[in-house]
Amino acid sequence: YAWYIGNNGNTNEAIEHFNKAISLGPTDAYLHKLYAMWCVNQVKKEINFMNTVQFVEKYRDEKKKDEILKSYDNRSINGVSIAAFLRTGQMEWDKALSMGTLRDRRKLLNQAAHNNLADLYLLKCELDKAIRHYKRANNKFMLTRCYFIKGNYNKAVNVLGSIIKEGGTPFWRNLTKIKKLLMVVIDNDPKNYKSFYWLGEIYTRLRKTEKAIENFETTVKLKPKHIDAHLKLAKLYNQTGKIDLAIEEYETILERNPDHKEATNLLGETIRSKYKDAEFLIKP
Repeated sequence: YAWYIGNNGNTNEAIEHFNKAISLGPTDAYLHKLYAMWCVNQVKKEINFMNTVQFVEKYRDEKKKDEILKSYDNRSINGVSIAAFLRTGQMEWDKALSMGTLRDRRKLLNQAAHNNLADLYLLKCELDKAIRHYKRANNKFMLTRCYFIKGNYNKAVNVLGSIIKEGGTPFWRNLTKIKKLLMVVIDNDPKNYKSFYWLGEIYTRLRKTEKAIENFETTVKLKPKHIDAHLKLAKLYNQTGKIDLAIEEYETILERNPDHKEATNLLGETIRSKYKDAEFLIKP
């Protein structure tokens, strides 16, 4: 009941009912968990930490980070300060996780719980703890944001790359978000070749061939030994009739890895196709 009325704007009444429920069942870990999650969710309605760039600017500046934390005392939800919600959320989570056996605690910490704990720590600017729980929740987008905030662009791109590689619904449903995050990484780290590689992969799937080529070309310029980028570039050159460029790319791959079977086979096919076309053209 407290959860229901609290989510419908009756904040103070909800707090009263949560406290009453806990007084009747002080050793019920689930009650403490429910109250903790509700507190964090109320704060999330008020504070937008999904704006990665804005959050980065504040997090990386110690003064601004302190300002964020101090501002929680002055901002309130229906008369209750955000700082109070976060304190209660932390206290109730601590109580919930101190009860029962290790097995009980593992059952308590499902995906939603890990996400909630991670959100709590992110709101408190405790990034390493947030990362730990986002990993356990398999929340790759928030994990990417945390790595970005820390300035660890390679880890951020590796997580995004795993989403792109897996494909399926998570990729297509979040395509715009993924592209935006990759572009934000490039803005901050223009030599991050992995970002260009994964953008090339995205544009390949979208069949925007010229954009894909452009990004793979940038990848191999920044990372000349990137075999996969050379291979994808060769295939795209072949598709667009740039046969000589495709041959160059296959040869580059084989210079670096003479045993690359796919490049060997495709180079042979491309050369045969080129000379077959040439023979056709010179026939009387």
